[in-house]
Amino acid sequence: MTEHTTGPERTAPHPEADSHDNRRQVLYWRLLARLFDREEHTALEAASLAVIEDIGLPPALLDPGLPSTPSCSAIRSWPRSSTD
Repeated sequence: MTEHTTGPERTAPHPEADSHDNRRQVLYWRLLARLFDREEHTALEAASLAVIEDIGLPPALLDPGLPSTPSCSAIRSWPRSSTD
């Protein structure tokens, strides 16, 4: 009889590597969902917004209507000045 053993537990050498991977996956899933279905998926939108805010980027980057040119006003105005 052979005994079934599991392999060594997978642990990341750097805990922040897993969080970066998780953030990246959330954004990839949102991108794929929006490519194939124009409807917003509430959970993906909320998770994507949390990722964007957590890394300090402006939420306007998630706007599908945002032009992809470097001269767009959302990127030019980031970070927001204290007068906003």
